[in-house]
Amino acid sequence: MDRFTAGQQVREALGAVVEPELGRPITDLGFVSDVSIDAGRVHVRLRVPSFFRLQRYGWLILADARAALGTLPWAEAIDLCFADDDVGGRADASVPPPFDEPVSERQRSVIRRAVFLDRQLRLVRSLLDRGLRRGELHALTLADLPMTAESAVYVQRRSEMLLPTDARAPVLVTEDGEPVDAEEIDDHLAHLRATTTRD
Repeated sequence: MDRFTAGQQVREALGAVVEPELGRPITDLGFVSDVSIDAGRVHVRLRVPSFFRLQRYGWLILADARAALGTLPWAEAIDLCFADDDVGGRADASVPPPFDEPVSERQRSVIRRAVFLDRQLRLVRSLLDRGLRRGELHALTLADLPMTAESAVYVQRRSEMLLPTDARAPVLVTEDGEPVDAEEIDDHLAHLRATTTRD
């Protein structure tokens, strides 16, 4: 097989790897920085747009990329890494080494929960920026949401958590799907901020 065809197959395989937060293939997001083929050895360099995403999801992206490339029958060895400047210049930069085994469902569940809380906080902030009052949040349903990309992504993250996505479902819910009452809004928003802290 020539290198061009092999490179195409590598990128096609990586197209099955989805970034957890955005829910889009890493190839569409430009996360695949470089691909090279040396006989049966595949070298892939990945790049992520933020140090926060690298720390939080880098290990999962690496594990899924390794699993995807492992489906190529001609790939005898796989070298995966992040671009040097993604992890360089930070004394606290740390990404767990690539996993040789698939990521467990429990680990993926933890990621889904974190992503859901993050998207809910983003949605709330966008609604408040649009003029919605904090005291009105508890009565808001999915049918009341503006037709924006932020709203669509939030509903998708709810679906992945197996939470209600019907029009009458309340927007503000806990990760267990419990509605947030008016008197609980401040505590709930504080919880969202505490669990989605970014650099």
